[in-house]
Amino acid sequence: MKKQITEEQLDAMISERVVAFAEKGNPRLWHQMAMEWNWDSDSPFLHWLIDNPATDKGTVLMIYWRFGPRYWCQYTNKEDALGHTSLVKGYETVNYIEAKYLSGFYPNACFAFDPNVEDESGTIWAKEYLDIPAVRELPAEMYRKIEGEQVEEPMGFEEGMPPELTAQLDELLELYDTDGDDEEADD
Repeated sequence: MKKQITEEQLDAMISERVVAFAEKGNPRLWHQMAMEWNWDSDSPFLHWLIDNPATDKGTVLMIYWRFGPRYWCQYTNKEDALGHTSLVKGYETVNYIEAKYLSGFYPNACFAFDPNVEDESGTIWAKEYLDIPAVRELPAEMYRKIEGEQVEEPMGFEEGMPPELTAQLDELLELYDTDGDDEEADD
């Protein structure tokens, strides 16, 4: 029988496993994970990358643009964003990345990223949200391409997670239940 826990507890356990896995990896793996990451929710893994000076500058720039920074330029400040959306974490994250990036927090630039050209998904990130009126412009530095190795899309990753990590999380999910279905199935 699986142990019953809350959804929040399970999410925290998954996040801990993802970060622990990443800590044993290298910047190339982190870049590949970020390339394929599921952007539907806030992620401790992405924040771990953002707070890690060993993260490649190209990886951080990619994360920045995938957070849709132009969208957040419609707000004057955090309070303005709070008044219009419950997704204020995106506003905070974009500004946090900008500050770290512009301060030189990320010294390594090995992996290419250019927000001004079409990426592997067909998106030109610098052209996203141009239809939304902006109250501020993004810093010019955030538009500059990073020269370096063009990292190939990872094979076998599921929502940013390599097969080894997916297997670890599957094992974790076998131990816990958040909805009580397994107890009913055992009757």
